[in-house]
Amino acid sequence: MSTFSKQDVVTRCLRDLSLISAEEAPSPDDLAFGIETLESVFDQLSAESIQFWNTSSGSVARPYLVALSKRLALDVGPAFGLGTIAEAEAAKQAANFALRQIGPKAPTGAVQQGGYF
Repeated sequence: MSTFSKQDVVTRCLRDLSLISAEEAPSPDDLAFGIETLESVFDQLSAESIQFWNTSSGSVARPYLVALSKRLALDVGPAFGLGTIAEAEAAKQAANFALRQIGPKAPTGAVQQGGYF
């Protein structure tokens, strides 16, 4: 499974927000701000019990790229004048739900039923 670096996720987010063009690289300051924010987003998501498969501190698994970019955009956008913090906070619930759908499911504790053939 392919993975993406934090820099890849931040670059994708800035492109999604139309802050940089498809062939443009982010400035070092924008990249540093984005990575700092992404690390904070990971901490927030972890506190909300949102888990990621095949993702480490340095890489993000392919299935999460778009959903995580959108979630990161909610924290980065207001700093660039794209929407308000209040609007971003209201949208985070839907973005977190999308990440939960992709990630591993928590055990329910229910007894599994099976049949014999």
